[in-house]
Amino acid sequence: MLKVTSCTINSCSRNCDWILDSGATDHVCNNLQLFESYYDIKPLDVRLPNGSSVLAYFAGSIRVNKDLVLKDVLFLPNFKINLVSIPRLTQHDNYSVAFSGNLCVIQDLSLKKIGSGKLLGGLYHLEYGGNTSDAVVSNISVSNKNSFTIPTSALWHYRFGHVSSSKLEMLCKDFPSIVANKGLICDICHFAKQRKMPFSLSNNRASASFDLVHLDVWGPCSLPSIHAYKYFLKIVDDYSRFTWIVLLKSNSEVRNKVLDFTALVENQFAKKIKVLRSDNGTEFHLEDLCRKQGIIHQFSCVETPEQNARVERKHQHILGVARALTMQSAIPKYLWTYAILHAVFLINRMPSLVLDKCSPFQLLHNSLPDLNDLKTFGCLSYASTILAGRSKFDHRAKKCVFLGYPPHMKGAVLYDVLRKQIFISRHVVYHENVFPYHGTLSVNQPQCWDPSSGSIIDSSTSPISHQSPPETTSTLTSPVSEPPDLSPLPLPQDLSDSPPNPELIINPVPIRQSLRPHKPPCHLQDYLCNSSTTTSCT
Repeated sequence: MLKVTSCTINSCSRNCDWILDSGATDHVCNNLQLFESYYDIKPLDVRLPNGSSVLAYFAGSIRVNKDLVLKDVLFLPNFKINLVSIPRLTQHDNYSVAFSGNLCVIQDLSLKKIGSGKLLGGLYHLEYGGNTSDAVVSNISVSNKNSFTIPTSALWHYRFGHVSSSKLEMLCKDFPSIVANKGLICDICHFAKQRKMPFSLSNNRASASFDLVHLDVWGPCSLPSIHAYKYFLKIVDDYSRFTWIVLLKSNSEVRNKVLDFTALVENQFAKKIKVLRSDNGTEFHLEDLCRKQGIIHQFSCVETPEQNARVERKHQHILGVARALTMQSAIPKYLWTYAILHAVFLINRMPSLVLDKCSPFQLLHNSLPDLNDLKTFGCLSYASTILAGRSKFDHRAKKCVFLGYPPHMKGAVLYDVLRKQIFISRHVVYHENVFPYHGTLSVNQPQCWDPSSGSIIDSSTSPISHQSPPETTSTLTSPVSEPPDLSPLPLPQDLSDSPPNPELIINPVPIRQSLRPHKPPCHLQDYLCNSSTTTSCT
């Protein structure tokens, strides 16, 4: 990497003479103080006219006057003279050089005179015209001297703390003694005040699906998900704005996931991705993939997310919806991946003004999405239990929370609040106005909800069976961490003397006896069976 270093520009004097040489291949200078800027180069072997050679370690630019700048000048401190290469001026800088008698004229493409030379001692010497220090303000010196000279035209600019030229011109109207230089170029102003360039609003859009695909990785998340995911890869089609989310445990998985996505596009949509656009992250080094499939990979500049703005805005949209879903449902935070997936599921089915009031799903699949089975995220749901391992008196349903829809399956993703398990089921009953994780959630005891308000019904207002005393009814609003009090209630001391309560007296039900004659089983008909009795000895 070349390191450019600025130095002080001093006015050139007669002892710093330049000779115009048509046989030199490069400009050569022996005084480092004449350079406007210079940088390190790979050691370059320079052959001198006497046959010897020296190495050049630096090159840079030298301003001869306000119009003529010599570029790529080699610095050779042991060289006794300074050379201006005529081939460099004519071939590389597109200048024209005309020789006539004792004069030499250098012109630019517009035939404007930008330099001249005179014949002295059989050689053409370059003349210095104009005040070179007015064109560029003196820069920070790299020599041993720490002081530099401020040009006269820049004095008021320095006095007012590097004020802008427009404001300095306003002061000139009221104070004629103030001098303003419109063409002033000040390094200190750039070093101290320069900001990022503004971005123009881009309304460009791909003409077909998968002509341009945006990629971006979000993460790592401070809280890993229930399945140990920390990242997710976001893929956005520029034409339809349809979004795919791929969950990742490490950003090193990006390459394989992009390969899988290209195969998905080719097989399911019969198309090929033409252009990929991403940032400069190391996880997006996909040179082999792009070269083999003829994909153009566009990168944004370093620390310039505005050049990849569409996927960045989509990232903000997804997080906003996912945040709202988790707040409305109050689900545990380790289920954040399901909120992200369901947010993208909803965004892909919502119309957008950018898409002429169409949804991304409609543009990609050329059909309207089916919204008949759409349910509220995080609502209470009861899933039917499976027959395997279920007895006649086991529960026929499990209390769950709805977490979205799985891809390529007709069912629902549910979270069992008792067993802390995630599963997929089709046989589900939803209660969309009830959110179990809001307020107190009891997973070990039955609860009742008021459908109108969605709140838990207090146990004191619920009907109580006459077969159980009211003292043994547990409060439904107790925290889950507190186990119910199962200790026996103390009996009153005067219970035997108190009159019996008719509501608490339970008449025993007589046991029904069968009247059918008893016969021995068929396999015992050929045997004589005797019954034996046991008497207790006292």
